[in-house]
Amino acid sequence: RVLADFALTGNDAPRVIEAMGIATLRMPVLPEELPGDKRELVMMAGRARYFMSARMMAAAQAAFDALTARFPDTPNVHYARGVFLLAEQQDAAIEAFTRELKQQPHHVWSKLQIAFVHIRRGDFEAARPFAQAAATEAPTLSVSHNALGQVLLEAGDTEGAIREFQTGVKLTPDSPVL
Repeated sequence: RVLADFALTGNDAPRVIEAMGIATLRMPVLPEELPGDKRELVMMAGRARYFMSARMMAAAQAAFDALTARFPDTPNVHYARGVFLLAEQQDAAIEAFTRELKQQPHHVWSKLQIAFVHIRRGDFEAARPFAQAAATEAPTLSVSHNALGQVLLEAGDTEGAIREFQTGVKLTPDSPVL
């Protein structure tokens, strides 16, 4: 969110774009640790995220499309595109998250995004396997328990839902969501 403020003020300095790219791709490196062979990837991802944050949606769409075309097998590229697509193109977002899962079967964030799209649509059965997998694979992530709690509540498993919500609250007691 801090980096998004730079986009809103029009600051597209190379270091800002680089930081946005590293964050977008969820890379556990500092800018000075970035390998040279990852620079094009990071800058393309950063530019796409910059356009998204600046609310330049046509440019963001083109940038994310170019990123996934150029680096289709790179971790988190499809996830980043899916996050972009969530607001306006939910089916395409699910496809992007599914592509990420084909590359990284344990990508919890893709599973959670798919679960929450289905939850927002009221399709709790479609959300269930993704929410269950996320809670199992990321037991210390409160949002995974929130997703599973919502699914269980709608399925009529009130006790199971309460257990999941309580687990989420224990993990993140200050969360406004839980």
